[in-house]
Order: sequence, then structure tokens, then C-alpha cells
Amino acid sequence: MVVLVIGLGTYLSRFAFIALFGKVDPPPWLAALLPYVPPAVLAALVASIVASANDGNEALAARIVAVVVAGLVAIRTRSVFWTLAVGLPSLWLATALVSLTVS
Repeated sequence: MVVLVIGLGTYLSRFAFIALFGKVDPPPWLAALLPYVPPAVLAALVASIVASANDGNEALAARIVAVVVAGLVAIRTRSVFWTLAVGLPSLWLATALVSLTVS
């Protein structure tokens, strides 16, 4: 029951935001800030994942390498899609290389 109530609350809060901006144009200062939301959310997610590495220095090193590679791609392309498309395989490759050198 709790999950249903929380799910309904989440849905309603998202729907309210979409319904509001479907009928009303946001103020210019807010419209100017909206393009920065996806990169900020992605950066917050990545920072929390990298900072919470509890599985040793090797895993942390692999994550830092992947973050640097993804960061360079993000700066170069300014695309969240390409950042993820290059960042995830670089994480997988760095993790595989680290596990080969540790074993």
C-alpha cells in the first residue's frame, strides 16, 4: 500500500509540472536555466556513484578513468547521448583491464 501511495504521489507531482508548463510559458530566467538540468542530473548521479565506491582502489581507479573519458566526450560533443554511449563502454573496459591486472 505504501508503494502505491508513493508511486501515485510521484506520478501526480510529475503530471502537475507537465500540465502547468503545457499551458503556461515559463519565465525567461527559468527557460534559460532548463537546458542545464539534464547535465546537472547526470553529473550528480555520476558523482554519487564514483564517491560511493566501496569495492577497493582498483574499482575507484576504473571509475575515475571512465569519468574522465566521459567528461572529455561531454565537453567535445555537448551531448548526453554520446557521453553515455562512450562513458559506459569505457567503464566496462577499464573495469575489465583493472580486473586483469589485479588477478
